[in-house]
Amino acid sequence: MIRAQIGEIELGDLLRSLESNKRNAIISITAPNTRGRIHLRDGRMAYVQTTPGPHLGEYLVRFDYLTLEQVQTLVRSQQQENPGTPLGYLALKQGFITEEELGDVLHAQILEALATLLGLREGELVLEPIPVNASQVLLPGAADTVRTLYDGARQVVGTIGPDPD
Repeated sequence: MIRAQIGEIELGDLLRSLESNKRNAIISITAPNTRGRIHLRDGRMAYVQTTPGPHLGEYLVRFDYLTLEQVQTLVRSQQQENPGTPLGYLALKQGFITEEELGDVLHAQILEALATLLGLREGELVLEPIPVNASQVLLPGAADTVRTLYDGARQVVGTIGPDPD
């Protein structure tokens, strides 16, 4: 486990290192008024969430892939029959959305949350290995870490130059 203050370790540098070494990890960030989690599988961002911040169901509605009623049905199913199963996985499994649509909303969620976390100037960062019994299901479309970092940085500071490709 690594525990540090934001600024002692730059989040972007840490994420690039974990990607280049294809590591599995969970980064938890606690800052005044914001909490965040980043799940990495083989160095790729599988999940990024901030609290407060939009949840996947909100993106599904925002993108017009599902209605609010469909999301509420999925949430009830998730709570009653499938605790720990990601909402996106349930929506995909039940045929409400395609893998491409899931990829779209996951990318948007990851990008918005990552931009929020990259913009933090104070707080604590904790890096831990993913527990063996972790319930997080790896959904299709895990994000390329370096590309997503670049896109997230654009959101934080505006356009920062040409794409890395």
